[in-house]
This record gives sequence, structure tokens and C-alpha cells, in this order.
Amino acid sequence: MKDEIDGEVFEPDYFQDNIKSMYSMATEVDSVVGDVIEELKRQGTLNQTLLIFTTDNGNLHGEHGLAEKWYPFEESLKVPLVIQDPRMPKSKRGTVSDAWTLNVDLAPTMLKAAKIEPSFFMQGRDIARLYLDDPITDRKSGGKGGSIKWRKDFYYEWNMGDPLNASGHPQTGFIDAAQALITDEWKYIYWPEQDFEQLYHRSIDPYDEWDLIKKDNRQNISSFSAIMDGGSIQTTQAVYEELKAQFLKLRARVMAGRPV
Repeated sequence: MKDEIDGEVFEPDYFQDNIKSMYSMATEVDSVVGDVIEELKRQGTLNQTLLIFTTDNGNLHGEHGLAEKWYPFEESLKVPLVIQDPRMPKSKRGTVSDAWTLNVDLAPTMLKAAKIEPSFFMQGRDIARLYLDDPITDRKSGGKGGSIKWRKDFYYEWNMGDPLNASGHPQTGFIDAAQALITDEWKYIYWPEQDFEQLYHRSIDPYDEWDLIKKDNRQNISSFSAIMDGGSIQTTQAVYEELKAQFLKLRARVMAGRPV
């Protein structure tokens, strides 16, 4: 594999080889998944098996001038998640959920399916709560059952240095440390090594192309000075302050090892 640090990943010939290899690998994965399902059918255990199809990250193919993964942009963040669960009600099979699920949810989900309680230090949630018919009781709902309380945002981080300012991060200038808060409507990104912030309005800018904080955009955001958000009108400044406060709160929660 060529040296990506020297920029060869962006050379046309290497880029074409990389993309072709990646798509070939995806085709191979698809074939292997088919083999696994056929073997489960042969054993007569398909309808007794929890199947989870997902991956660890998305991939950038030149968007934002970047390649590979690690970054808090949409192409890198989003991954497929397909679940076949014999416990799933027929009414939920084949449906799509818009709820935020994270990689930290996978272990608790599998443990719960095996009737094993997740360890206290695990931060994720049981995804099956989103599709099982059983009444849900959540401490946030005051102990009342029947409604699912789920996360409305999540914290993202790529950082191998100091938890707050990323000092000592070994890939500075190659893959810089990044932290972010993502909601249905917004994305706030913080690059701790540069003390640099970005703000994107996800619902109308799904590919993070218009940074509302960037100075060059200040003169162009007059149409964003009043924004409908959850039925109320907020200024861009108010949205920024609200998101940053939630970002700091959630970052502290994650660093304390608390459930998310």
C-alpha cells in the first residue's frame, strides 16, 4: 500500500485502484453474508439467530478534499445497520428507524439478546428496545412504561491525545483530532488542536458544505439569522451557544464513562 502521508492517496491511478479494491471487497462481503445465511438455513437455526449487519465506519472518496475515515463529516460518520431478530414483531420487520444508534450499542444489544446483563461500564443501549413490542420503562420517563426514550444527539471523537485539548495526539497534520455533537438538525465540530469550530445545519446542508461559523460566510448568513427549530425561532448565535453547551455537557459525560 502506498504512503498516504505523502499524498499519494490522491494520485489518480492510486485513487482508481483504491476505489476498485474497496468495491470488490464490498461485493465479497455481500457474497459471504449470503453464505452465512444459507448455512444457518441448512442448520435450521436462521429463525433462532440474531443477525446484525453493520460496519465500523463510512468512507470519504474526496469529499472535503479528504480520503478514508476518522472525520466527523457525513460520509465518514454514517454506516449501514440491518438487524434480523427472531423476537421482532411482524409489524416491525422491513421497517426503517431514524433513531440514532452507535457502535457502543452493539455489545449491550447482543448481551441482552443472550439474557446477559451488560457490564456497568458499558456506555451503549440495547437497540432491540426500538422494535420490541414489550412496554418500555425508562427512568427518564418517571418510571412510566409504554414509551421509548432514546438519544436525540450523540458525541463523536477521534483523539489519541489529551481528552480536552488533544495535546500529544500522534497524527497532527495528517489526521487531526476532532470532536463533534450531532443532532437531527445540527452538527457542531471542534478541532481541539487548532481550537477551531464549525457549525452545519444538517437538515438543509446534509453534506456539511456550508460552515455557518466560517468568517467568509458571515456576510451570507442573513437568511439564517432566524431559524425555525422545534417550533421556535432561534438566531444562529443562539443555536451555536445551545449546541456548544450540550457538546461540553455530553463530552464530560462520555469522559466520565457514563451511559450515552
